[in-house]
Amino acid sequence: KPLVRQWCQKLVEDETLPWIALGVHGDGVPYKAKMQDSLEQMSWSFVGMPTNSRILFIAIPKSYVDDKLTWDAVWAVWNWSMECLRKGKYPSARHNNAGWRYGDVGRKKKQGQRLAVRAATVQVRGDWMFYKQLFNFPSWSSYEICRKCRANKDTFQTCGLSAPWRH
Repeated sequence: KPLVRQWCQKLVEDETLPWIALGVHGDGVPYKAKMQDSLEQMSWSFVGMPTNSRILFIAIPKSYVDDKLTWDAVWAVWNWSMECLRKGKYPSARHNNAGWRYGDVGRKKKQGQRLAVRAATVQVRGDWMFYKQLFNFPSWSSYEICRKCRANKDTFQTCGLSAPWRH
């Protein structure tokens, strides 16, 4: 509850509504003979319930992933889902603003109706590779070594207050 209250205050949301705090977890697991590929997955869980299981959102072989394009598409769907949950209403269109398809009869009937609860992603967990893909963090072998500034392997040799990377 304190985490949800803090989140609501920060983003000016009504904390008296029934909110659920969600966490996202991303990781890859090697598979195939000699670990030739890995299965990249993203799952979610309820924050504050450590014994709760993670619920799979997506799993895709890394060999099928076009890093930026694939993860941008995954996050577009996740963000659309979270926006619906934040507003507390069933969506009126698909994540790409396209109209409902033939198989979306149930969704179309519920569009605009209120959801019983609201939810928000308040925690992101994963390994460095997941953060690299999600937040564009540099890898350990990158030329630029900081996600916040232009520090790189050449300019980082100087570490004083007048170091070029500090600008």
